[in-house]
Amino acid sequence: MNLEPDVSFIQSYCKIDKEEANKRVQDTIKKVEETLHVYGCVRAGLFGKAFIHLHPKYQDVSARFTNPDFKLLELGCCFGTDIRKMISDGLRQESITVSDLTDGYWNVGANVLFKDNLNVKAVFTDFAVDPVVGLEPGFDVISAQAVLHVLSKPQVETFLKNCFNYLYKDGILFGTCGGSDVAKEWEEQTPTKGLEGRVATNRYLHSVESLTELLTVIGFQDVQVTIVPPDFLFKHVPGTPTNCLFAYSCRKGEFKPDVSFIKEYCKIDEKEATKRILDTIRVIEESHHVYKCIQMGMFGRTIIHLHPQYPEIKVNFVKPNFKLLELGCCFGTDARKMISDGLNPSSITVSDLTDVYWQTGKAVLFKDNLNVKAVFTDFATESPVGLEPGFSAISAQLILHVLSKDQCQHFLSNCFKYLVSGGMLFGTCVGSATEPHLWGKTPTKGLNGRQEHERFLHNKESLTQLLESFGFKVKVGTLESWVRSGSQPNTRQVQHLYFFAVKP
Repeated sequence: MNLEPDVSFIQSYCKIDKEEANKRVQDTIKKVEETLHVYGCVRAGLFGKAFIHLHPKYQDVSARFTNPDFKLLELGCCFGTDIRKMISDGLRQESITVSDLTDGYWNVGANVLFKDNLNVKAVFTDFAVDPVVGLEPGFDVISAQAVLHVLSKPQVETFLKNCFNYLYKDGILFGTCGGSDVAKEWEEQTPTKGLEGRVATNRYLHSVESLTELLTVIGFQDVQVTIVPPDFLFKHVPGTPTNCLFAYSCRKGEFKPDVSFIKEYCKIDEKEATKRILDTIRVIEESHHVYKCIQMGMFGRTIIHLHPQYPEIKVNFVKPNFKLLELGCCFGTDARKMISDGLNPSSITVSDLTDVYWQTGKAVLFKDNLNVKAVFTDFATESPVGLEPGFSAISAQLILHVLSKDQCQHFLSNCFKYLVSGGMLFGTCVGSATEPHLWGKTPTKGLNGRQEHERFLHNKESLTQLLESFGFKVKVGTLESWVRSGSQPNTRQVQHLYFFAVKP
């Protein structure tokens, strides 16, 4: 391949002429070809030029370089072009830690490309696994240039979570990556050459919306994901499978979940309530799926009272024969809200796929021993096991969007069957603001025997039609304020739906 790479940075940094710089670039590519994966950007010789200073966040980051206590971690350091650019812009070498999957690229950079010996800390490890080996947290800035698009979807999530955990409060993550207008897997495999024990899986391309959402859910604030011009990063890479190039930046804010209900219900202060939230998340992470609402600590407040029909429903709580089934009871926040609003504990049955969330709620979050009937079964099958029909009301908060299309149909059909005549089904879910569509996978972690399926996102119209097909009298509407109580924009094409359905 006849390359004419931009070698301006190597010329300037190494004080060599263009001919020598071009020779070093070609020698570097040949050396890597012997034992390591040759990424598209490497084959195109892009490492002859520094790109990091073109990042929209670089000016803010570089202004902190002279801070005496400043610490920066560069992930995916490769040959070290960008780190040398930052050093030339005033970053002290003792402030730097560089990291990559292997020291192979870094050593070629030192011995062949730059022919120097930087005095920086270098830790070569996989940052897309949990736990990360050999690297201690505590950084003001993490740089991750051209990394995310060479990872699988789970690896991206773990990588970004680790970035969050390795930053100090108010620390900055900034990076670039290839992306797509629609988030998707692509057939290109994660690299394994020269990486003993690493298994090849399909890489994943995020969209602006999906990457913004993921960073926000992890806990980052001030999230910015922007499309940058093609010549920003991949100018010389022919046939690149990505069709967008992103620059992203975000800040690690303090984790401040809404703990208003836990404080009041448990009669504890905010510090203890926040600790219980964090402890609950850690316990669940060990063995079961951590839904996004759990990651965000939403269970510290109640959701059920935001349902427009809730005042009408809770009037029935004091009726002697009133029976309520709460599906997807999770940690039991909404169940306790209903009990505090007058529902007799003997009138409620709670249910979920597993008892782990419920038991964690009792043992870690609320530290009580709520005595209600609990049946743990899959309500999204044709014949749920262990539950008898005859309920006056069924609550189904935050459930439908974690089910497949068929599971959603079984679930709502069962709701109709398990209600008495005049019974009420009420719930909330994430819905599509455009056409109904597939999104993500149904959870299986900790759920032995449960098969993974594509989740399905209904819109207002399709959910209305589905409920009506079972015989319900239906009202479906949108909730303006629900998941996002802060300033984060709704960047996905979703809307938050509520539904209220009565069995004739």
